[in-house]
Amino acid sequence: MRSEKDELGATYWDFYKEVHGIRPRWVNHEKATVEWYRASLESLQREADAMWQEQQIREGEAVAEFEKSVESLIASGAGDRATAIRWLHEANDTNYDGEYLCYQLGLPYGYLRNDAV
Repeated sequence: MRSEKDELGATYWDFYKEVHGIRPRWVNHEKATVEWYRASLESLQREADAMWQEQQIREGEAVAEFEKSVESLIASGAGDRATAIRWLHEANDTNYDGEYLCYQLGLPYGYLRNDAV
């Protein structure tokens, strides 16, 4: 059975990677305390929450810009949403992969799921 310190250390190890993209290899588990891990996990949670909120803002802005582009393309001759989205795929060389277009344009994952091309 693992100790509380080991459990917290493993959680910190994984959560740090999730938040920052790298493992915290510089952390000395032998010297770290349960209290240090708890405080560090709370700090990481605050960072993750802030990053999530920033992502929501960025994705909201990307959706607004995308929808503006779709409207502009329709007005410029696309005629309908499907054609406008197809033109965006062609302009972004996505091979008609909706998730890749979402990635390229900063849209939320799955945003174009119901817009088949």
